[in-house]
Amino acid sequence: MKSKLATGLLVFMAATTANAGVNEKKMMRTADESIAVELEKTKAACGNTELSAIVSWDKFNSMVLANEEKIKENTDQAKFVFSHAGGRSVSTLEALTKICEDDPDYKAEIATITSIVFEPKEDYDEADSTFSLSNTTLTVLSGHKYQRSYDDFIKPLKALF
Repeated sequence: MKSKLATGLLVFMAATTANAGVNEKKMMRTADESIAVELEKTKAACGNTELSAIVSWDKFNSMVLANEEKIKENTDQAKFVFSHAGGRSVSTLEALTKICEDDPDYKAEIATITSIVFEPKEDYDEADSTFSLSNTTLTVLSGHKYQRSYDDFIKPLKALF
């Protein structure tokens, strides 16, 4: 189990940006660890033989840089953007797990997903996350500002199938 977790963390850490500060890197590392744990739960619940998750931290960093003024206007900080991205990523995986536990028809479809890519929406003011499915890749465009729970994502994820 530990070797699987370590392998998963390598995938996440490879996508980490070099431009982020110490606080942001700590948030990314914490998020990556939480995502790796939740990814194993999703794989077990949904029966995915192969499933990887990649957080495009470089794109999140670029979004933060492009939206610095909006982030400050909202009395927010860059580190919270990274924290929220991690939380929303975990919530997405929790939603997939819950769907698989509750419905065998959705479980069969979700089991075909081989990768999940988490990217930011470009505008900090966009609060909703959106989901798209192309072949076996689930792409999550993460909104900002607020934490979300898995309940927020069940309906839009089911709508993909």
